[in-house]
Order: sequence, then C-alpha cells, then structure tokens
Amino acid sequence: MIQLDRLKQLWENSVYFWFDLQSYRHLFYQEALQPFKLRRQSQLVFGTYLAPSASMDIGAEQSIKKEIYQKLDPPFEDLFDSAEEYILTLLLSAWIQMTESDRQAYGKVELEEETRQLDSVYYRKLRVLLEEKQARKNEVQSRKSIFMPPPDIPREPNLWDQVPEEYKNYNLGTLIRHRMELEHFRKFLEDHFASMDLMCWIDLEHFRRIPHKEKEKCHEKSVDIKNKYLNKKYFFGSNSPATRDQQEQVMQLAGGWGKILHDKLPPAVLVEIQKYVRMRIEKKWLPMFLSTEEYRERQKLRTQMKDVADEVVFQTSKKKMGVWKVSMQHKNPHTAGKRLSAV
Repeated sequence: MIQLDRLKQLWENSVYFWFDLQSYRHLFYQEALQPFKLRRQSQLVFGTYLAPSASMDIGAEQSIKKEIYQKLDPPFEDLFDSAEEYILTLLLSAWIQMTESDRQAYGKVELEEETRQLDSVYYRKLRVLLEEKQARKNEVQSRKSIFMPPPDIPREPNLWDQVPEEYKNYNLGTLIRHRMELEHFRKFLEDHFASMDLMCWIDLEHFRRIPHKEKEKCHEKSVDIKNKYLNKKYFFGSNSPATRDQQEQVMQLAGGWGKILHDKLPPAVLVEIQKYVRMRIEKKWLPMFLSTEEYRERQKLRTQMKDVADEVVFQTSKKKMGVWKVSMQHKNPHTAGKRLSAV
C-alpha cells in the first residue's frame, strides 16, 4: 500500500513537472530573452523536482539529475529533455494501468442484447423523405458535372484534402511552438530531401529577430543567408520554392544579380524570400506531414497524456477541497458546539 501511494505521488509530481517545463520553454519564444528570468526558472524547476531535497521529487535516476545539474548554467531550451522523457514514460505506464483497470471493470458489467423492429408509420415517412433528398442531391451533382473541366486537363492536387479535419487549421507557426513536433518535421523533410526549406525559413526568422542596432551581426547573418540560399542550387534554381516570375520579382527588388552577389541585401528582399519559402512549406510539406500515420499516433498519445494530467490535477484538487472542508468544520465553534451537544 505504501509503495502504491509513493507511485501515485510520483505520477502527480510528474504531471506538475511537465506543466512547469512548458512554462520554462515558453520563455525562449518571447520577443526578447531574459537571462536572469531563465536562470531563475531553471533553478526553480531543478530545485523543486530534481534536487536531492526536492519537495516534489519525480524519482528520476541519479545520472539524469547529475547531467542536468552540470549543464544548469547557462540554461538552454533542451536542458530538461532527459527528465521529460523519463516522466512521459512513467505517465504512460500510469495511463496503461488506468485503461486496463477500466477495461476490467467494464467487462464485469452484464450486457443484454435486445432487437427491435422500427418499421413504423413515422419510420416509413422518414425513409421516403430521405430517398427524395438523395434524389435531389444526385440531380444537383449531375448538373455540376456538366461544368467540370475535361479530365485531360491536369489539376494540381490540394494536399490539405488528405489532412484530418482537426489539423486543417495548422500552419508553420503552430508547428514552431511545439519543439518536439518541429524536430519530427525536420526529419520528415530530410527523408524527402527537402530540409533546405525549413533551414532557410529558420535562418531568415533569426535574421528578422536580430535588433537593428546590432549592425555587424545583421550584416554577418545577411551574408551567410545570401551564400547558403541565394544561388542556382536553391532559390534561383530548378528546385526553388518560388516560380520563375516570383524569382524575377525578387531579383528586381534586390536591384539585379550584381547587387545580390556583392551588396548587402535589404530586409525587404529577405522578407519576400521567406514568404515564398513558407508558402511551399505550408502548401506542400506541412499537409504531407500532418497526413502521416506517425503524426496521428503521436497526437493520440499526446491527448492521452493530457487526459492523465487533467485527471491527476482534478483528483488532487478534490482531495485538497475535502481536507479544507474538514479543517473549517473544526475551526467553526458553532459547528463544534453542535457536535458536542449531539454527543
């Protein structure tokens, strides 16, 4: 019994650790990094969940704690990855146990099968209405088919049609906010020999975030982007994310090929290039990625983990509320007097 209580406490602490970890990572995506706040938050997470005297210990192995402690200063986004993998495995085990317990409980319920005949007056009327509606729908479809282009005219398929409905509102920004999914997306692009698109977009995004007063850093990043992407192997080549006309527009905006080769590129040109790179990512690669079975399985597991976390938080809040009510009853002299009179 003691071991089970200890295990439940670890599950609860792991859930709180996961939520605090998301708050820590969110600090890296603010407009400006705040080193002091990052250092304070990383130390708080370590002290609460991983330190030897942690008040909400998650039970991580000593090697994990030691590795994180040695890298604690300066803090970085992936600092607690090994601890996160540990608690996700722990919570998955908890979820499996809960699911198995529910399945066994459901198996004890006796099921009784009953067959009914629904051939009533209302059912027959409903069936007639349904047949009439289907006939009208077929008629509309046949009319529309007259205006459809002939089958020999090639049409570019819309890859978003293959994406499940719940993911159709996703875009690159949605993916960027989920660091682990972004890494899966990067590997997906590598498998399709398309990682250059994501690398280009990220480099351009880093350039946009450099403060204008850091002119030397802006210049170095601009030159690096120009050398890596603005050549015949990528943006001005056959595998460019931009069409021929769009490439010409960028060329004119930059002032010609000579300007691109020798001068610093104006920010407007880099923004235009980033726009075309993002268009191809969101029109082609992102819907292909969201349509994969691997992505759906990960989202299913993520949903299960969130359900586990919500259930643990709910049970904890419920338990604390019960303790609070008992405490208030003891503190209330009027209630206490009634209890003594009853005795």
